[in-house]
Parts: sequence; C-alpha cells; structure tokens
Amino acid sequence: MSPEKISVAKYLREPYGKETKKVMKKIDNGAPFFYPSFYFSSSKLGDAMARMKTIMMMNKQLMIKINTVYRTTRFIDDSRIMSKKLKKAIEVKRKDREVRMEIIAKENEKVLNRIRGAKSSYNQESLQRTRNIKLKSASPLSKMKNYDRWSILPEGEPSVPSRRVTCFFDITIDKIKRGRLLFEIYCDIVPRTAERFISLCDSEFFPTYRKAKMHQVFSGFFCLGGELNNFLEENNKRMGYFPDENHVLEHAGPGVISMFNSVQNKNNTKFLITFKKLTTLNGRFVVFGRLKNKKSLHVLEMIEEFGTKSGCPKEGNYNF
Repeated sequence: MSPEKISVAKYLREPYGKETKKVMKKIDNGAPFFYPSFYFSSSKLGDAMARMKTIMMMNKQLMIKINTVYRTTRFIDDSRIMSKKLKKAIEVKRKDREVRMEIIAKENEKVLNRIRGAKSSYNQESLQRTRNIKLKSASPLSKMKNYDRWSILPEGEPSVPSRRVTCFFDITIDKIKRGRLLFEIYCDIVPRTAERFISLCDSEFFPTYRKAKMHQVFSGFFCLGGELNNFLEENNKRMGYFPDENHVLEHAGPGVISMFNSVQNKNNTKFLITFKKLTTLNGRFVVFGRLKNKKSLHVLEMIEEFGTKSGCPKEGNYNF
C-alpha cells in the first residue's frame, strides 16, 4: 500500500480535525470619509473673512494708541532726532578744532619768523677753518705721504703727462662752499672718455655737470655723481652712449674717478670717486683721472661724512 499523502494547507486549516471560525475585526483603522462641503462652504468662508477684517482693524487701532503713548511720554524713540544731534555735535567739534589749528599755525609762524631773523653769533669761516684742521689731523687720507707724486698708472706703461688736463668741481653743502675737487684727467691714456668728461664740465654748453648732485655716497667705498636731471632724450640721442675705452688705469687709491655704468660698454654721464683703494673695480669701470692734491682729499672726506652703508646720503644738499 502506498503511503497516504497529507496536505499541509489542510493540516494547518484543520489542526484538530475541525474547521476554524472566521474572526471579524473589532476596530476600524481606515481613514475617515472627507466631506469637502463641510470645510469649504461659502457661508463659512465669508464668516472667516469678516472675522479677519475685524482683527486687522483692532490691530491698527492698537498700534495708533501705542504710538500716541510713546510720543507723549518723556523718552521718545526717534533715530532721526538722534542723528541730527550727532551731526550738530560733530560740526561743533570740527569748528573748534579748526579754530585751535589756526591759533597754533599763527604761533608757529611767529616763531619761524623769529628764527629766520636771528643771526648766528659764530663766525662761519672760523668754524670751517677749525673743522678742516680737525679733519686733517684725524683723517687717515690726510696722513698719506707724497700724495702729489702718487700715480694710478702702472709702472712701465707709456704716457705723455703734458697732454693731461685739469678739471675741478666746487662743492657746496647746505648752500655753503666747502672747497674744490681738483682732478687730473689722463687724456693721453683714455682720450675719448676724457673728452666726454671735459665737455660735461664746461658750464657754457648743455648738458653740464653744473648744479648736479652726489646722489649716492657709500661710506668707506665710493660716491656716485653725474646723474643729470636735465639730460633730455634729444641730448641723449645726440651724444649717445659710448663703449669702454680701455682698463689701463687702476683704482689704486682714494680720489680715483672713473665712469660708472649698470651695463658694460654703455657709458654716459655718471661717474664714481673712490674713498680708498678698490682693486675689485679694475677691469669693470674705465678710470680716467684722480684728485691732484691733499686739499681736494679733505673736501672728499667731507662728502664721505654724509655717506651711509645703503648709499642714501644723510640730510644735506651736495652740489658741485
């Protein structure tokens, strides 16, 4: 006999051999039925609008009463009145400050006129004379022996001293004449460079070194001059730049003058004067002269006193 097949569904439906009863739900969890006419009837909407209009009128009357109370009391919250008062206070302070400044300016002008009218009780010439004596005794350049016989030309180099020319700069510091820089120009060694420098020293032609300034003074090294503010482009094109002529002469001591340029073989009007022996400049700048005597060295020392490490001179006007 084959085994009897048992139905699982039947077995679950009739666990004890009896049919299960159907259970009805006691609670209805469904959504309630919505009646639009109940919420959006025209009569109810009209009542709501009338009520809102009444509330707005009441709020308006309340705001008027609040504003009336604030304006009739002692403290009024009005920003416009406060800004007007502030502007008025600022204007009063400004006028007071202007009056004080005018009074101070008049007092300063009186003091300045008294200073300008005052005369010095010291003799400027005697002070300059004593200053030169102190410089001569204290300066290491003044102690150089046989400076007049010293030469920047290497030994054995042929030269013609009779062809050399003398040029000079009258140095003025703070509108007081301090002395003269007397240069010996080596026309026999660097004739073209010497000719350009001599032409710029002549005050009858333009451009010229007259009223030019020492625009940079490096204390312990050299000073730079010859930057012409009146050197226009037309004259620049007319005179033009010229290349390095030769490097026979050397920066062998103090008072040596040579052409200065930022790019080699492009010389124009700038020059430098050494305060000491600078062999590092040999072969870089064209030397064309030197100071001729010790008096010129003393004037060069005065210029060096106004020098700084950065090259920007101290207060003072140095014209030549």
